[in-house]
Amino acid sequence: MEVTKKQQALLSALGLGLIVLAAERLMPGPETALAGTTPAPAAPGESADLDAPAPEVENGVSTFSERLRTLATERGLDPARTPDVFDTGLAPAHESGAAQPDPGVMFLSEHSLTSVIVGDRPAAVVDGDMIRVGDRVDGFTLVRVGARSAQFVMGSTTVSLKLDEDL
Repeated sequence: MEVTKKQQALLSALGLGLIVLAAERLMPGPETALAGTTPAPAAPGESADLDAPAPEVENGVSTFSERLRTLATERGLDPARTPDVFDTGLAPAHESGAAQPDPGVMFLSEHSLTSVIVGDRPAAVVDGDMIRVGDRVDGFTLVRVGARSAQFVMGSTTVSLKLDEDL
């Protein structure tokens, strides 16, 4: 089974989340922040001071964000020049001005048809998963199963996955 770029990105984000969670659990300090240690949110119309140092908890152990700031300072890292690990670079067209790839072309490049089942309850095996007529894959709905193909529709876009000629 081939892992798509979208699945890789999601798995990476999940892995990062688990690493941060483990780091929070393993670092010495309080299990949770104590009351009154988080700055109050800015009032409407005011901007929060994001560069202000994080407050310390009552027992003298700093918060996780303060530890990260201290580590960055010790290593001479400039937060303004540190890349955002969560930025995929895939901004929507309305934000970046770039044209969005055709969803039909993307669907055809990311999925493959390995088997079809015709009869009373037609189905298609796409990427190893059985998909019945009416089921959705990445926003596309399976509408018809032929002897060697499966037709999917999303809005006005129709695509057909075909079995390899070798099968």
